[in-house]
Amino acid sequence: MSRYLNWLLRMRAVKNYLLKQIDKKPAGPNEERRAASKMFLWGKVWDSQQEKTSLLETVEGYTLTAKTSVLIAQKILSGNVKSGFQTPSKAYGPDLILEVSGCSRKDL
Repeated sequence: MSRYLNWLLRMRAVKNYLLKQIDKKPAGPNEERRAASKMFLWGKVWDSQQEKTSLLETVEGYTLTAKTSVLIAQKILSGNVKSGFQTPSKAYGPDLILEVSGCSRKDL
């Protein structure tokens, strides 16, 4: 399947069609709206011995993605990198998100 998909995506007509479909989608929020927005996340984990619940308040999603991408890139460029795949929290710990301005967590 992947060979066929690679072949298909190399075709100019298919590529142009897909690019036109992307252009039809609405743009994300503007800078003013992003600056005025926040995200709130609730999480709960448990096992047979304990249970943890937290509330996370962050900047708006597009802004959070940009800020965390830059933060992680800075860590990598400074030599703080492990080979292989890790999620951001596995690579840099559960408090990585708290290094981003505008983010806070309340453990319940």
